Amino acid sequence: MPSRPVVSCLIPAYNHERYVAEAVESVLAGPSDIEVVVVDDASTDATYERLLPYADRVTLLRNPANVGHVRTLQRAYEAAHGDYLTLLASDDRWLPDRMPSQLDEMTRTGAEWSFGQAYVIDGAGHRISAVAQGPAPDSGPAGALRTLLAGQGVYAPTLLFRRELLERAGGLQDLFLEDLAITLRFAALAEPLFLSRPLVDYRMHEGQMHLAMVQSRSHLSSHAAAVQHLASWPGLPAVHRSMVDEHVAAWAYLAGVAGGEGGAAPTGAATNAVVVRQAPELGRDLTRSQMRQLRQELRASGHREAAAAVRSATPPSRLRGASRGLARRLRQ
Repeated sequence: MPSRPVVSCLIPAYNHERYVAEAVESVLAGPSDIEVVVVDDASTDATYERLLPYADRVTLLRNPANVGHVRTLQRAYEAAHGDYLTLLASDDRWLPDRMPSQLDEMTRTGAEWSFGQAYVIDGAGHRISAVAQGPAPDSGPAGALRTLLAGQGVYAPTLLFRRELLERAGGLQDLFLEDLAITLRFAALAEPLFLSRPLVDYRMHEGQMHLAMVQSRSHLSSHAAAVQHLASWPGLPAVHRSMVDEHVAAWAYLAGVAGGEGGAAPTGAATNAVVVRQAPELGRDLTRSQMRQLRQELRASGHREAAAAVRSATPPSRLRGASRGLARRLRQ
């Protein structure tokens, strides 16, 4: 009888005929005891046909109808058996030395979850930058939670976590923006192990969900909703309640500015932390006049550091032009 796998890699797949085989191959090239569970979400291209040659090496499932990313991920989770879980989009790929070193370091330190850096690649697999992306979270008590609440993301394919932690966090059933919602809950429950090295190639290309968010003006409202989702979670430890509530107010204020509302900026330290961390990207969500309004309201509320960060931020027209330039490059 086969032994229970230690690590299960969950791959939800949809319309990635060009990339899905490369994603699966990158995991199968690692240790042989990793369980791979792939669920095709009723792709309309040849994604499922690209997966059929791996049917004897992975658990391959197919949804009879398209149900969306989170429900597809939930089905993969229900079919997996590992004590540790990791997620991989069907257009990304593991780097060759990712496993078993990430698991070994978690076992050695006793960490319940970990994440690391990523190389960002384009549709052809070329690195957009030679420098690995993904800064370390803040140090100190609840450092990771503070960092994530302020808007720093985690490259989801680098996550490795204990199944038991996911269950304590409520599972996948009611989570949206799954990587952000999951990592916020994880950080509220346990400090992570951060690995300051690249673990995956994270692909950005036309049609990719993250690129669509970058090009749209949904960044602030999406983060505001995710932080509010954490605040409404019954399992949130009481010790973090005031910090989370402060960040809810800060994100709601920024989303309000983006929506054309005005008013005094919240006075808590969270507003300064969120604005300073988000300043380089604010031009994607705010117009020039909204940036001016934000700077004035921050200064009036005593957030001089945040006001200065907004003043030095890239103007909206230039930032959106850079986004369009990136999109053109990814189409090539």
